Amino acid sequence: MSSRTSTLKDDYHNAVSEMGVLRCRLESKSEALLILTGDLERCQSERDQYKLMADQLRDRYTALKKRIQ
Repeated sequence: MSSRTSTLKDDYHNAVSEMGVLRCRLESKSEALLILTGDLERCQSERDQYKLMADQLRDRYTALKKRIQ
């Protein structure tokens, strides 16, 4: 029975070690997700600014074109 107890203890320690590794991996992925979310928000903001500038330039172009004609 002592070999069975030893096997159970080894299995338990292996499971605890694996849980620690999985916890670290999860933390890393959570941090990466936060970074990517911030990058996405910045990119969306830049996109919106460029769209606004493009609309303004289009309006100016149209106004100038009408003034010339």
